[in-house]
Amino acid sequence: MNYGNCCPDFLHHCLKASKRQEELLKQEEHLSEIEHGQGINGPEWMLCLVMISFVLTMMGLLCMVNSQSDPVKAAEKQLSCTTVSIFAASTFSIALHGVLIEQLWMGKSPGLNRSAGPLVQARIYGFLSVGFYVFSSCLVYWCRDSPNSWCKRWMEAEEERCGGWTKKLLHADMKHWSFAVAQLSGHITAFLLIRAFGSLQQSMKESSLKCYLVLPWAAMVLRAALLLAKLARSRCIQEVDVRWQKEDHEGEYHNFGEAYSGMLERQYKVPEGPHDDSTIHFEQPEIAEFCISEYWDITESSPEQEEAEENELTSWSSLRSFCSKRPGADLGPGGDLRNRDPVAGKLPPEGPQRVRRFCHWDHAAHEASLDGVSLVMGFLILQLVLYFHTGSLNPIEGLVVKPEDTWLVLWMGLWSIGFLLVVTVVSCAERYMKRTFMPTNFEFIRGTSSAAMGWCLVHAFAVFARRSSTWMDTYIFVAFPLTWLGFIVTGVLHSCARDLRTFRHEAASVAEAFGIAIGLAWDKAFESVIVLSTQGWNGHYVMSKIILATVVLVAVVPPWFWYLVPRAEEREEHAEIVRL
Repeated sequence: MNYGNCCPDFLHHCLKASKRQEELLKQEEHLSEIEHGQGINGPEWMLCLVMISFVLTMMGLLCMVNSQSDPVKAAEKQLSCTTVSIFAASTFSIALHGVLIEQLWMGKSPGLNRSAGPLVQARIYGFLSVGFYVFSSCLVYWCRDSPNSWCKRWMEAEEERCGGWTKKLLHADMKHWSFAVAQLSGHITAFLLIRAFGSLQQSMKESSLKCYLVLPWAAMVLRAALLLAKLARSRCIQEVDVRWQKEDHEGEYHNFGEAYSGMLERQYKVPEGPHDDSTIHFEQPEIAEFCISEYWDITESSPEQEEAEENELTSWSSLRSFCSKRPGADLGPGGDLRNRDPVAGKLPPEGPQRVRRFCHWDHAAHEASLDGVSLVMGFLILQLVLYFHTGSLNPIEGLVVKPEDTWLVLWMGLWSIGFLLVVTVVSCAERYMKRTFMPTNFEFIRGTSSAAMGWCLVHAFAVFARRSSTWMDTYIFVAFPLTWLGFIVTGVLHSCARDLRTFRHEAASVAEAFGIAIGLAWDKAFESVIVLSTQGWNGHYVMSKIILATVVLVAVVPPWFWYLVPRAEEREEHAEIVRL
């Protein structure tokens, strides 16, 4: 602007107004940058580095595992599988919260511009978790490894149009599909329920009594849900999906041969009347009077032996009584049963034995549901522990938070040891109360204690996280040491459990706890680096969660599905067969 012909007073006024206008323009530009963002700001390459480090760490540990014994190898692979599933499920739940609650429900455009208090979020996530669980259960059933399944027929049709390598890939994919879908969907449902029950607990934090009562109420609801889900799945099991198994004295189950398994299934379906050369008598344990039970006590007797053995028959029968009725050709050299059957040599000469009706897809869905419920209960127990020590609850958004009081680390460690002792007590009680207490209840209590131990472990290690860094506001210094420690402790415990033939449940519980802790730590590390890298974007919190979920879907889930899932199931797929 030209001020040359203006008087001095007017010139001074114009210059002052121009300077004020420049300041206003700068402020508008600053507000525009805040509103619209400047693009990615920060160490963009750090996301790639952390992702590569995560994948290489898992693969390197698995390579080390291959030199170990079979029990240790199976435990380490199961730990890796659980870790990645927890990590992916937590990431997806965080992204879903960002899109559903922060943007669509609370946002203005697009969005409903409505408030989302704790009770509102509890209702939303409650309905969402129920709907997702029903959908995932249907998906597991449709994708079961059965000739009658919809997914199997679709893949067989696709194989006709594919090459040899793709056929092999589709076959391997289908073999472990039910396990993969069940585990990942079970953990996603668990994190949705964590937000539902956690939000409900947040709404009651002013009243300590109500806050504590959320835990037993949630336990009853979740246990009833497990029972209803088991009942619904039992109606869908077909004969082609069933395989009968026998329990050895260590509590492991081994497959019967196909012929004998088919005979058991036929007589199970039609329990009255003679079949084949002998009659199998099924007797449910007392606990099955009010629940769905897959465990049975059986007695085999020939018609001509019934009168002579009438007073000696009990509800239990040993494996030797079965084998003695089979032709001698089924035995090993010299007619010695132990030369042919690796399990028979381990069985005691007398004592109770049990069989179970095993369906692979139903078992995978049940185990995944139990893991998910245990994860929810473990989080609620952690909330009560924190409420007891600090008087406050952990925030639902950002499940892992660095504790303010460093002494809380000691308490978290002591609580972890206490939960491990609970697992030991439950395992001892299970040996003496099998016929008076439902097996699922033992698994429920043991899984809950393991999950609570995992939540306490990750909060104990969170104290070592750095509050601010040029890399991240970061948990990377927690994730790496926790990963290595988890693999080392799991390997040592499973080696000792194998040699001593004891503490099997304790070793498995520690592995499960570390799987939860490692998965949550890595999820927090990735979330930190994504938020830092996208902090110049408008609504960058929502965008960062979407980006992280997409990266996990592309870079983490495929290796988990193609490599970890098949190897985590190797032990179950290659179960020893009881030859009769």
